[in-house]
Amino acid sequence: MRLRVLNSASDQHVVTLLGAPFMVAALDGHDINAPQLLKQVPLPIGAAQRYDLRFQMPATGAVTLLTSPDNQHYQANPAVVVGQGMVPGNLPAVNSHWFNMDTYGQPAPDPITTRSHFDATYGISLNNHMGDSLGRMGMVYTLNGKVFPDTGMIMLKEGQLVKMHLDNQSDLIHPIHLHGHVFTVLTHNGHALTGSPIHLDTINIQPHNSYDIAFLANNPGIWMLHCHNLLHANWGMDMMVMYNVSTPYRVGRQSGNFPD
Repeated sequence: MRLRVLNSASDQHVVTLLGAPFMVAALDGHDINAPQLLKQVPLPIGAAQRYDLRFQMPATGAVTLLTSPDNQHYQANPAVVVGQGMVPGNLPAVNSHWFNMDTYGQPAPDPITTRSHFDATYGISLNNHMGDSLGRMGMVYTLNGKVFPDTGMIMLKEGQLVKMHLDNQSDLIHPIHLHGHVFTVLTHNGHALTGSPIHLDTINIQPHNSYDIAFLANNPGIWMLHCHNLLHANWGMDMMVMYNVSTPYRVGRQSGNFPD
């Protein structure tokens, strides 16, 4: 069986499968190289992320997808039961060893690595503070200390290999989503990944964690880089990624056009 789990909410959710060992076959639709079997390992799924889980149905009984409301205990509802059966009466506690994409799977050749030559490099810090967003006073969520539309633009040329350093300096989780492109995860907290190459369009950044990501600028247009916690996006955590293209549309206070 192959089961795709998509987080369509704004907050992180922790899930696992009960009833059969499973593999994480893909993240954001991109296959993992040589995934290993896992048993009741918690999977932290950030907003907009997708996990493809692969498992073999047991000869008897059901397989259950469980969720945790507090990162400590699983709950009977909501749950998804695959096969004949019901949610077990006694549910396990959430394992303290969560899924770690940094070490999962096996290394494989990849076109983008830490040793690649990058044509452009950007550093983006993520944070929050009390302030003003579009004339509203409240908690604002910032990229490099600024809120949209004052966050500036990342200007690209087609064919460039682009590297970004994403540094979450806040106490909050930020699922950062890049529209129109697929990026390779290079490092986590300064350390290169040692498992399978990881290709994503959304990266779930825990508090006070950082990642280096890189992508090929191969899709000319005007795109967004933003937090997929839509409260954070609505209160400032957006940035435009733009190629040398023309558009009749304008963003900002004069036009009244605010993408998020």
